Amino acid sequence: MDPSQPKKPHSELKTDPAPAQPSALAQLRALGYSKVPRSGPLLRGKSVDVLKAAQSAPGLAQLLAQAARSRSQIEDLKGLVPANMLNQLKSGPLEAGHWILMLKSPAFAAKVRQMGPAICAHLRSKGWDIQSITVKVIQA
Repeated sequence: MDPSQPKKPHSELKTDPAPAQPSALAQLRALGYSKVPRSGPLLRGKSVDVLKAAQSAPGLAQLLAQAARSRSQIEDLKGLVPANMLNQLKSGPLEAGHWILMLKSPAFAAKVRQMGPAICAHLRSKGWDIQSITVKVIQA
């Protein structure tokens, strides 16, 4: 500034208005960032059966399928394992041909361990890919 010129009061100072730019939020909205991500069917505001909701979520659907396989494997043992032992049998995960069975009774667990090769062969004849069985005793 030139010292010979008198200073203008603030009210007289005028700045050029900045060109109208959209706000950062408006720019993000234009890019699609304000939308709710869709990871599955939208279930808000509707009553949906629990089983249907669980099947629509990928992780839960996988768990439901694993539980159905386990129930089916236990059902396939009906002719081989005595009924009182079958009622106490709980199925664990089946991974890469290795199946984990859980029982509450140590005596029944010992019997199932002895029957392990026969159980594997029986289930393979039914179409299951089971190569080995681990039997665990669980606390009640």
